Amino acid sequence: MINGKDNSGFTLLELLGVMGVIVIMSFFVVSGYKSIMQGINDTTGSKGLRDSVQLARQHAMLDNSRVFFLVTGINSYVMCREGGTVTDSGSGSINVPYMDNQSVSAFWVYDEWADWSTLGDSFTSIYDKSEIKDMLGKGSSDSKYEGITMYDLDEGEYARVVVPPFINKAKDQWVIGFNNSEASGMFDIGNTYGWMLYEERFLPKGYVFESKHYKLDADGVFEPGSGSIICFNADGSIDPYYDDNLTIGEVDATTKDGIKNTVSITVDSDGSIE
Repeated sequence: MINGKDNSGFTLLELLGVMGVIVIMSFFVVSGYKSIMQGINDTTGSKGLRDSVQLARQHAMLDNSRVFFLVTGINSYVMCREGGTVTDSGSGSINVPYMDNQSVSAFWVYDEWADWSTLGDSFTSIYDKSEIKDMLGKGSSDSKYEGITMYDLDEGEYARVVVPPFINKAKDQWVIGFNNSEASGMFDIGNTYGWMLYEERFLPKGYVFESKHYKLDADGVFEPGSGSIICFNADGSIDPYYDDNLTIGEVDATTKDGIKNTVSITVDSDGSIE
């Protein structure tokens, strides 16, 4: 005490010691926060994928039809209900009965074994004649283009329906029409097709499928039709001909496979998801 005043306080060494403790504690707090956030990201990524695969299985059981879960890009996928097998296809003009037998030019897909009666009713109840004509005049790039989307499982590409299905009297088969330019090169005889249940979906930002689930061409672009497929039967089980697992991870260019923190899901033969 000098001149009756208390000048006690922290010395420089004491302040440096306290600051050192704070820095050390901050390091552990930040590390812990990053670990927590990483755990949340991993959970979000795997949960979203798991939920989508489970949804595909539920559709198969509810619709009493096979449903496919398909990888369509390095970070995208679709769910399709099986429609059938193409027995004939090609461009040309056909008289459409519910359009007063008007001759319509389109890309036509036939299925000798399909029963589209219910589907045909649902299509024609949605679109009237003027709407169908309007759809025929629009391309897939048009933001107002509407139509049910059909997926060619063998080609790995899809096209939108512009002419709802009907029975073609000449061949006594169900036929459905597509925009010529969009369906060109698809739906070859023998190809399996299906209707997309939802629009194409994507993994959470920063996540991709492991490279074993697809192929890239020489330019590093995803090859259509190369993605993994999980197929659920009507009883909820999976078709052993197709895949039974999916792996995703965060993009990381520094790793050998380009991803890190991988998370996998496996579907058992009975359809249960691990």
